[in-house]
Amino acid sequence: MLAHGFHLYRLPNDYTASSYPAALHRPVMPARWRQPITEMSDLVFSRMDADTLT
Repeated sequence: MLAHGFHLYRLPNDYTASSYPAALHRPVMPARWRQPITEMSDLVFSRMDADTLT
């Protein structure tokens, strides 16, 4: 994906049911991810080149 002009962003998510109501009211924007992926993660590939997606 990176070779095709996409940038990697990670959505914060602790996967607990109790975290979802707050996330609906105050969503956290995906942030640029430059580290190895070592655990379950929600990822977004975008051609937008920014520190966070808005």
